[in-house]
Amino acid sequence: MTMRMAGLLLLLAGCAAAPAPAPESHAAEVAACAAAVAAHVGKDVGAVSATWTGTTGTGLGLVTVTDAQGAGGERVHTCEVDGAGRVRAIRHTGA
Repeated sequence: MTMRMAGLLLLLAGCAAAPAPAPESHAAEVAACAAAVAAHVGKDVGAVSATWTGTTGTGLGLVTVTDAQGAGGERVHTCEVDGAGRVRAIRHTGA
């Protein structure tokens, strides 16, 4: 194996081993989405559950928020949030 190929393999191995961002690093985005969806559905923010789910192709954060709807089950919304914690979009499941 050449030195160049060995270096490339080490580089690729380092990329694969890179840790995912810790969930707490997205706490502001999660909180902003939870508050926006709670206001959207007319509930207290404590009545919804928000989870960081990743990023869009344009770099916005994706947060999934679930709220109990009563006898009908749960509603799920997805927010797109920028790095400053501003909610750019709220989408309903299936919309």
